[in-house]
Amino acid sequence: MFPKPRWEAASFDRKLGRLRQNLQTRMDMFTSNGEYSDVNFSDRRLYQEKASSSKTFRVFEPTPAPGRIPFSELPDDGSPLWQPAEVGDTFGPSWQTFWFIIEFDIPTSWTGEEVHLLWDSSSEAMIFSADGRVLQGLTGEGNRTEYIITENYDPANAQQKFYIEMACNFLGGNGRPTNYNNYFRLLFADYGIFDRDYWNVKNSR
Repeated sequence: MFPKPRWEAASFDRKLGRLRQNLQTRMDMFTSNGEYSDVNFSDRRLYQEKASSSKTFRVFEPTPAPGRIPFSELPDDGSPLWQPAEVGDTFGPSWQTFWFIIEFDIPTSWTGEEVHLLWDSSSEAMIFSADGRVLQGLTGEGNRTEYIITENYDPANAQQKFYIEMACNFLGGNGRPTNYNNYFRLLFADYGIFDRDYWNVKNSR
């Protein structure tokens, strides 16, 4: 008879650990935003077609800072208190709020598609409808940055208008102790076609 193999637990654990690490490294290549992001399961592929709303929105800053006013007290859309804003602008300081108007037309070629509004102000924010209804909160910093406008776009509803209230704080506040001089950069303000099939495949593994 052949002798029974002798297993040393410590050696086996080390080999198993290396195997697990190698497998994880290879699996990460299918989901990372690195070198192969154009062909793997990268989040960059969730929106194959996007358009920027950065040239079609304006900002209003309540005063004095830090200030906050409800939707019902916003100035009329035509008021000069609404000023042009751009992606890349910074807003603050801590606890101040800003209101944005976003207007755009969804292309007819997107008919039948699921369309999202994409917004990341590096901070918490709240989306409101044109008539002041609260639609959804956003957390920024690459986390919750999307809002579903429609799951089946109808060109009859091409014109879109939203208000966004930006709060100058992170999801957990402004640090402990509080940093009263935080400023937040608007990273993107887009809308795009969401690839639901791709998302389902990516998240079924």
